[in-house]
Amino acid sequence: MRINQNYRNINSFITFEIFYNNVRHNLTFSSNLKHKYHTINYIYGKTCFFEDPFLDLQGKIKSMESVLVLNADFTPLNVTTLQKGVGLVFRGKAEILKESTDPIMSGFKKFARPVIIRLLKFINFRKGSVKLNRKRLFKRDHNSCVYCGSTKKLTIDHSHPKSRGGKNSWENLVTACLPCNLKKGDRTPEEAGMKLKSKPYTPNVISSVFNSELTEIYLDYMKSY
Repeated sequence: MRINQNYRNINSFITFEIFYNNVRHNLTFSSNLKHKYHTINYIYGKTCFFEDPFLDLQGKIKSMESVLVLNADFTPLNVTTLQKGVGLVFRGKAEILKESTDPIMSGFKKFARPVIIRLLKFINFRKGSVKLNRKRLFKRDHNSCVYCGSTKKLTIDHSHPKSRGGKNSWENLVTACLPCNLKKGDRTPEEAGMKLKSKPYTPNVISSVFNSELTEIYLDYMKSY
């Protein structure tokens, strides 16, 4: 019995070509990604074991590289890990639009290292729902105080005081050095006579707040259209 390893992935089902007594048979089954090896009880009573190539490839991907994910309409959706990006492609849920010149090696096989992928099915998502955290907020404000430009003793300040209804949002949170934060206190910048060097905004998934390299790659890719 011989298995043709050039299989095609259809959603969560995998189709293999199995050769038995020089006769080709197609076998479709649901992939169980929790186990490295699958068992097929074939119609001739033979039991065949084969290794899932994607799970073998997962062990080769240890890089913290990022992959830009576009929706089916080519709009930026999110940034994911290389491992998850490869998984989406292997499961037939996405296609590679741009790949790295450095492939992923697994034994004697080469696999494309995706940089930008596009989902084959459109996903509804809420625009502007970018997760806010301290690191991203500081990066958005160029790791400097929005009031004086200092890069030391940075803190997070509510432009509109939290005690007066200010929200924990991209539009209300800014990076401020400790002296400026204390000087402003429980007041708005206008009340404290302090001017913002830059207006707070909500970044999108292709902003340099996430990955400046991916931002350049995406912009260069869109120039080709």
